Amino acid sequence: MKTKILNFTDIAIKILLIICIFVCPLIFLTDFARNPFNVQGFVLNISLAALLFLWGAKTLLSGGTVFKINKADYFFFTFIFIYILSFVYNMFISPAPAALAAESARRGQILLTNVLAGYLLAKMLLPYEEKIKYKTPASAWLFLWAFAWAFFPVFKMAGLFDVYAILIWCFGIWLCYKILKPFNLQKFVDIFIAVAALAALYGIMQNLGFDIFWKVNISKEFGARAVSTFGNPNFLSSYIVLFLPLAFIFFIKAESLSARFYYFAIIILFSVFLAISMTRSSWLGALAAICVLCLFKDFRELIWRSKKSFLFIFIAAALAFGFWPQRSPAGYSSAAKARVLEAAPLAKGSALTLSAPESKLNQAYHQRLMFWTCGFDMLKKSPLLGKGWGSFQLEYAPCQGNLILKYPALKILKTQANAAHNELVETASQSGLLGLAAYLAFFIAATYLLFKKFNAFSLEQKLFYAALIAGIAAMLVDNMLNITLQTTVLAFAFWFILSAALLPISKTIKLKIKPWLGGVIFVLCLILSFGLAKYSLRVFKSDNYEFKALKLQMQNNLPAAKQGFEISINLANNKADTYYALINLLMKEGNLKEALSVAKEAEKYFPFYYEFYFRQAAIYAAWEQNDKAVLNLAKTLKMFPTYPPAGEFFSMLLAQTPSSQSSDNIKLLYKITQIMPFNPNIKISLATALGQRGDFTAAAKLNAEVLAEDNFNPDAYYGLLFYAEKNQTEQNYALLIKKADELKAIKTQLDTERLPKNIEKKIKEINNRYPNDLSSAMLLAEYYYKTEQALLAYKTLEPFYKIYPYNTSLGFALSSAAQAMGDKKLAANYLEKILNYDSFNKLAAQRLGKLK
Repeated sequence: MKTKILNFTDIAIKILLIICIFVCPLIFLTDFARNPFNVQGFVLNISLAALLFLWGAKTLLSGGTVFKINKADYFFFTFIFIYILSFVYNMFISPAPAALAAESARRGQILLTNVLAGYLLAKMLLPYEEKIKYKTPASAWLFLWAFAWAFFPVFKMAGLFDVYAILIWCFGIWLCYKILKPFNLQKFVDIFIAVAALAALYGIMQNLGFDIFWKVNISKEFGARAVSTFGNPNFLSSYIVLFLPLAFIFFIKAESLSARFYYFAIIILFSVFLAISMTRSSWLGALAAICVLCLFKDFRELIWRSKKSFLFIFIAAALAFGFWPQRSPAGYSSAAKARVLEAAPLAKGSALTLSAPESKLNQAYHQRLMFWTCGFDMLKKSPLLGKGWGSFQLEYAPCQGNLILKYPALKILKTQANAAHNELVETASQSGLLGLAAYLAFFIAATYLLFKKFNAFSLEQKLFYAALIAGIAAMLVDNMLNITLQTTVLAFAFWFILSAALLPISKTIKLKIKPWLGGVIFVLCLILSFGLAKYSLRVFKSDNYEFKALKLQMQNNLPAAKQGFEISINLANNKADTYYALINLLMKEGNLKEALSVAKEAEKYFPFYYEFYFRQAAIYAAWEQNDKAVLNLAKTLKMFPTYPPAGEFFSMLLAQTPSSQSSDNIKLLYKITQIMPFNPNIKISLATALGQRGDFTAAAKLNAEVLAEDNFNPDAYYGLLFYAEKNQTEQNYALLIKKADELKAIKTQLDTERLPKNIEKKIKEINNRYPNDLSSAMLLAEYYYKTEQALLAYKTLEPFYKIYPYNTSLGFALSSAAQAMGDKKLAANYLEKILNYDSFNKLAAQRLGKLK
């Protein structure tokens, strides 16, 4: 009986491993959540919980267990210990312990269940690989499994359980089960490679416009970057570079034509997806993999012996990567080339710092530079143990705000970071120098020990393990600019492969355990697996309720949606989006008191989310408690200084509330005028506040700045008249006021239904008098526009755009002129530029929507 149970346990363990490495990465977007991450994480964690339970049961029944241990393990477990110690230490000193605990629960799940599980499972279950075969793998049959999905739309059934989909998944699991005979590392690698290739194939289909599962416009959602089953192009590209070196070695060493053809197809799929993913960090990872492989003498000799095969696959992959087109209505262009050219501003050294001018900022690079700067700031504050496991997002928001306030040009880089986009900065910022030292020591020790063992390997083993090392190095290099090692499926795959690569240097230890100790281990495994399963189920159910509530809200069923959001929060309170959706719903219902209560609760767990402070400000303002509203708006802007609604709201309330006009708030508003030069209302409100404080000189100057750019702004005009008179400086602004009077008089005539006969002459006379003035040019362009001379209107205004790139009125005028000329693309371009610096401009968004 015991033998039968043990056999059943072994079968169940194998099936659960198949679910981890085969099912999880290929789960398509379901109707349970907004993103496959949630479903993938749930399935993976439930599988890991079951594996833990089965291992405990097997240990109890067999009276022992088998471990493989090596010297590098000591550093690995030291790193895990330091990470946990850092969290515990920071919980005692953190000003927001509830927030740190919430973030750590989210990040800790990845660390403990995916990193630790991946590392331990390979160590405990896989045998050391002695013979490597380079034949056509049985995993090629998985492409037949993939083909069965083509009929999914035909046989798809309504309801929660789709019989056809269940049958396909069962068929796939059965295939993998057959493939894993014998049960060894190469068979697992074969499945990993096939999974990566199938996901790449699906991504390419998306890129070509064929998507039978995820009905999403990828051009709109991800900028034409195919996401496949991973929900993010960066994730699959990183997954691919982990296995690309193995596919390359298998192609070069293929023992048959069919094997060579199979791996040729795999490499081409990988190359094409790397191109369309547009993930430059993964490209660097792939390049690093090639460099690492070339360090091995046996690989160099193999390439020399197989020159024709190498040149063939290298040229084919390079052509597939370099010439695959990106999705664009403008005609053919290389996806890879377009992505490379985006980094052109970095060619000059002056663009490499945060103080670079706006014209030389690069979104991808300078955003990361902000991440790293904030990460180093965290390390400075707590050098030994960092700021605590899961703390990066918590610390980043105020740091980002300070950087933008210090360097206003950074206003175009809007982001909220949940990771440092650099594995070393990520580790150091959260676990300090001690954690970073243990982390680096692990990789150094593992590399040293593995290289010492290489001389004892056969040629086939040397090439296989060289490819494993190259893939690991590729993903690490990728994660110097990426975050994939902080995600569920990717972290599990990486640490599983890394642990497997260390099997040759590991010593097998067979432990015999007394029945009472086996019972204790089983109970502990039962408790831990039950806890993990319960936690994962609660999070999954929470995601499901949130998703359903969002649907109900779109259907305007607010009571049911509210109930769904509340249930979601009760199940898992570590999701900011759910709180935010509930607050918005309550405010829409007019239930401000409850909305404020929810916002204050959310603030405890998410003090780095500016939205909660902004919503509180709106509620306090509705209750005419302006001082409290201003306080919350100041918090919002210190975290997110590029948020236009908060900037204008803050300036308006500050002008209305003298009691809130502290020096700090005035300084903050001065900075906001630099960050939001496109909004003249902020300057005018600041002028009002300064006037109330008796600083008439500064108030007059601010109004004059607005009026100089827009002579038709009545608030700036009358504000200048008032404060210039108060300050007795009317003569300083006499010419500006005179010009404004002249232009306004012409503007009044131009706005009449029937244009006066001599209006053209008057406009041209005043335009000649003020040739470099934007407002006079706007008058002339408006006349041309109204008389259907759109080209002349455009030519009149276009030279001013370089001088006033943030003048929204100018942008709208140029867009209207371009549209009247029949150039919709040019018209849309100006609207997109407006939205680039003012993403909340509803009029620009509406006009752009109509154009497209």
